[in-house]
Amino acid sequence: MTVDLLKRIENGETSFLKLDVDELDLRDIEATDLSFRQCTFAKVDFGNAYLEGMTCTDCKFVDCSFVGAVLEDSTFLRTSFYRINQPCVFARADLRFSTFEGCDVRLCSFQYARLLKSTWKETNATGADFFRAEFGRAVVINDCHFRMTDLREADLRGCDLSKTDFEQANLENAKLQEANLSSCNFAGSNLRYAVLKGADCWGANISSFDIRTMDLTDVKIYESQGKVLLENAGLALFDD
Repeated sequence: MTVDLLKRIENGETSFLKLDVDELDLRDIEATDLSFRQCTFAKVDFGNAYLEGMTCTDCKFVDCSFVGAVLEDSTFLRTSFYRINQPCVFARADLRFSTFEGCDVRLCSFQYARLLKSTWKETNATGADFFRAEFGRAVVINDCHFRMTDLREADLRGCDLSKTDFEQANLENAKLQEANLSSCNFAGSNLRYAVLKGADCWGANISSFDIRTMDLTDVKIYESQGKVLLENAGLALFDD
């Protein structure tokens, strides 16, 4: 089946169903608009592959490498890139305009990946590494699990991150100006030196916010949230 996949791609075939592919070297392959449905890939190397417009639906990727791959305008629906001790690697991958919906990318590495205009919905990215990933102020992350993720120095200005769980995430030095952070969970997260100027934080769990180390100028919050900020700063509040 593995050799057959290469031949089928070389022959111009673009749609594949229920394939099982093991230990295949697809580095530098060039193919656009491929469609995979209910396929499983294990230890497949997609390094520096050009796979623009790829669609994966109900697929599984185990211990696969997409290092430096071009996956621009690709769509991943209900697709898993995680197995215990065998997550996938997207370091330096081009994922601009891509969509992850209902996916599992736990512990995957997206270091230095290009994620401009990407959309993430109902996706589990717990423990994933986005250090120095390029968001370019243009990404949507809605209703996702980004617990314990590495988002240090992330540029998420003006992005819609609503209803996402960032519990214990590392957002040190993150740029979150004008972002939509409504109903997000930041419990236990590290936001040291993060900038949230003008961000919408209505209904968010901001129990880890510290006004002494963050720029919260013009942040939109409820009065009850404001009391949390003051208490975190060590101020004692009394009724008149």
